[in-house]
Amino acid sequence: LIQSRPVVSSIVVAEKKSLSLGLGNLVETVANILGLKSMKGVSPNSYLAELGMDSMMAVEIKQTLEREFDIFFSAQEIRNLTFTKLSEIANASADNTQDINKLDIVQPNLKFLIGVIKDKDFISETCLDFSTKRQKTTTEVFLIPGIDGCGTVFNHLGPNINLSARALCYYTNNIDATDIISETSDHLINHILPKLTAGKDFIMVGYSFGSIIAIELTRRLEAMNFKGRLILIDGAPEQLRTLYQECRFAILDDRDLQNIVLINIMEIYSAGDTEKILTELKKYKTWEEKFSIFAKEFLATNTSLSLENLKTLCTTAYKHASAIPQYDSSTLAPIKSSIMLLKATNPLLRSVIEEDYGLQKITQNVVKVHSIEGTHVTILNSEKITAAINGEPPFAI
Repeated sequence: LIQSRPVVSSIVVAEKKSLSLGLGNLVETVANILGLKSMKGVSPNSYLAELGMDSMMAVEIKQTLEREFDIFFSAQEIRNLTFTKLSEIANASADNTQDINKLDIVQPNLKFLIGVIKDKDFISETCLDFSTKRQKTTTEVFLIPGIDGCGTVFNHLGPNINLSARALCYYTNNIDATDIISETSDHLINHILPKLTAGKDFIMVGYSFGSIIAIELTRRLEAMNFKGRLILIDGAPEQLRTLYQECRFAILDDRDLQNIVLINIMEIYSAGDTEKILTELKKYKTWEEKFSIFAKEFLATNTSLSLENLKTLCTTAYKHASAIPQYDSSTLAPIKSSIMLLKATNPLLRSVIEEDYGLQKITQNVVKVHSIEGTHVTILNSEKITAAINGEPPFAI
């Protein structure tokens, strides 16, 4: 600034590989945009959104596909692309772009509902009490985890919650359960009631699939004249039913759902060849047979879970996933509690549904919607989650 000829602009251009423009080079083109120098160590079944793709990269990929390859995908479809699907597109006929655009680029994405958990996350207690900032309060917070039932997903939130709080774990090994949502709600309510003494009210926090359980627990508490409110973290019955319906092209019957859950878990842990294991799974009819084949392949490359805990994870995810289409909140009487929906800015769904995920249909009270930066997975890392639980601005009641 003290020079007579100040520098007003400076730029260093990042060196990019020179790329030929053919369908056969599609994978390399996208990898280059993502800044991947090598495909070694990159899971071909990982979604681009999981490989560090930000919004600017997504726009560049979308524009490049349209401009150079005459392939048109929505922003959500770009996020759900994998290098496996890109390879399929690259191997397709360059003259048949209409068929290329009809390729199934979205594998059943139930895997976004399942967390990566390890042996240490499987705790024997149903109720996981947190050491929060203030234990003596007239309000009790109950946090309901996602489809895997693993309450430790909330561990990082505990220290910043101003109220007495605990997570409720709900695993199952009961493959024959017929009404898993009702059974789980009945089980958890017995751990909640002892905490709601001396006229205390409640805040029920449900994440993902846990939103269904949170709603059912609220319904039971209201029937006992308890008062409270609901906070749903990127989860709602209608949202989950729509997600399941998007997967219906691959879910023809219960055995297909079992296969999908198992290969999704294998993909999450990068624990084997999913195409190979899917071919094997299709040969068997029972859950026990399928799990035995799956577990042998999984445990050969991944030691983060014991056989027992792996079976608990798989059974829990499968039984809860199978409960999604069976749960119809529209047939139930509306609850009385208010609902706050915290939505991820990067949506889980391809389909367009109502702004409030249809939650106004299930309550007589108000539904407030707030958007939080992130995906269905990363939203839990936001400080705004605890701000909403604490009732801090702009989440004040």
